[in-house]
Amino acid sequence: MTQELEYLNPDEFWCTFDLGLCSALFCLEHELYAVDKDGNPNKAQFVFRRDKALDKHVEDYWNDHLKLNARSYFDAIRCVKNRLYST
Repeated sequence: MTQELEYLNPDEFWCTFDLGLCSALFCLEHELYAVDKDGNPNKAQFVFRRDKALDKHVEDYWNDHLKLNARSYFDAIRCVKNRLYST
């Protein structure tokens, strides 16, 4: 899949290696388009379909301004890990 990801339009897709950020975005119902583990078996790249709110949510996450329900965030982590380990 890594080769396919090289051709993704950055206006349409956004990637991160950070599980916490990925889970927060997933919790906020951003579309997790793909999980790429081809580049390094010990590391996964999470690919999101870009939408209007994604950049703002990423910025809020890194600036510690993003507020999420604790249980929803934990459930999102579980869902992302299930996707990560089942692929």
